[in-house]
Amino acid sequence: IESEDGHVGENSRMVACGICMETYRGDELFSLGCSHMFCSTCWKGYIQAMFEGNFGGLHGLEVRCPTPGCTELVGHKHIEKVAPDLIPRFKQLCLDAFVRNSAVMRWCPARGARST
Repeated sequence: IESEDGHVGENSRMVACGICMETYRGDELFSLGCSHMFCSTCWKGYIQAMFEGNFGGLHGLEVRCPTPGCTELVGHKHIEKVAPDLIPRFKQLCLDAFVRNSAVMRWCPARGARST
């Protein structure tokens, strides 16, 4: 989008995804507020890998921006934007962490049971 004075708006500027290096319009990339921009496909793959491999600490609950050294955490709202189908997995990780860290709750030991 070009303004009256000829400046190109942020949404039409082409920016490279920090993972796949494909170029996208600025409004097609997502950031956690740290200005590190990634496409939704790369975000989804990254978040899914963190959840499945538990690389994010606390069994996937401390997933951070993929940029090395960045400390911005991936939250529920960001997952809803870039990978809504991963929300059930995120909720399960939260519940698992809650039960695991509780002094009074434990998962039922019966095979296949998912109650406390």
